[in-house]
Amino acid sequence: MNNKNKKAYLIVLGAGPQQLVVYKRAKKLSIPTLAVDYNPQAVSFEIASKFIIADVKNVNDCIKSLYKSGLKFLGVMTYGVEVSPVVAKIAEEFGLIAVTPSVALNTTNKF
Repeated sequence: MNNKNKKAYLIVLGAGPQQLVVYKRAKKLSIPTLAVDYNPQAVSFEIASKFIIADVKNVNDCIKSLYKSGLKFLGVMTYGVEVSPVVAKIAEEFGLIAVTPSVALNTTNKF
């Protein structure tokens, strides 16, 4: 199957209790989700369409794991986790719409 025929997933960085609302809403809207979290027991893994184990604060770990998944992506986001620069880098790497990595850093860095 070529990449065009594959289902596309919304990457969600974080799969803890704070993120449950995102997975529930996406499911209600029929948006397939790919949960990314370092904790293999993350509660949102149960509701996500698919999941991968990766450190959401480590952009290289995330990107490597996302490539390894072989999936197609429709977007990337986070909710309740301060990893906007990682979201921006992933978006840049996979050609997804997002703010630039420098804007993400500037809006996250409180200094």
